[in-house]
Amino acid sequence: MNGDNSDKYSISELCRLFDVTREGYYEYVKSLDKPCKHAGHFHPKKQNRLFGDPGLAEIKAIIKEDEFNDKYGRERLTPALNLKGIKVSESTVYRVCNQFGLLQRKRKPKGLTKADKAARRDADLLNGNFASEKPNEKLIGDITQLPTADGTLYIAGVYDCFDSECIGLAMDDNMRDELTQDALKMASKRYNIKGATFHSDFGSQYTSNEFKSLAKKLKITQSMSLAKLSCYGNRCRKISVAL
Repeated sequence: MNGDNSDKYSISELCRLFDVTREGYYEYVKSLDKPCKHAGHFHPKKQNRLFGDPGLAEIKAIIKEDEFNDKYGRERLTPALNLKGIKVSESTVYRVCNQFGLLQRKRKPKGLTKADKAARRDADLLNGNFASEKPNEKLIGDITQLPTADGTLYIAGVYDCFDSECIGLAMDDNMRDELTQDALKMASKRYNIKGATFHSDFGSQYTSNEFKSLAKKLKITQSMSLAKLSCYGNRCRKISVAL
């Protein structure tokens, strides 16, 4: 698409190869001549890193890596691209995905966990700062559900803010309190998480005496979002990535 092989391949052939429409390609070419009038404009140099190879191909490769990656939005695609050496911002990824129809559909957040009003809530120690400069420093826990042919599958995960890796996982056909404990136990067996801060919502699975006892035993400090129960209250928006 950059003209190096223009004597061998036609624009149509290259567009088919990279699964790009000809209209989209020519719109991109025309945009390179447009000046950047303000900070919010799509800068040509940033475009070039994603619209052509390897950027756009890498985005599609990430989405195809797993059947559930089609739900990836800019907040997950951006660090994934950064790990592959393509340094771009969320806004750039958003515009490229929007241009080529790769954006996930907006979903209304709905929390699964229910608060125990009588339980003691821990303070929000992260206060929205999920950046981490080293592994096993800041961890995030949450529960999600997936519909299956045999019924609903509930999944509890423990994620490292350093690189968004899932370091602990537990699954069952119900949201029992042990689900979150099993996920944290797996994380402690795989990694040295002693001294880490574990952030979650204030659902009963995380405020139970059993979970608090486990966290104390593993020498982990609990932190809780004090906002209304929602998956957005404890999501990792910004991730520090070491290349």
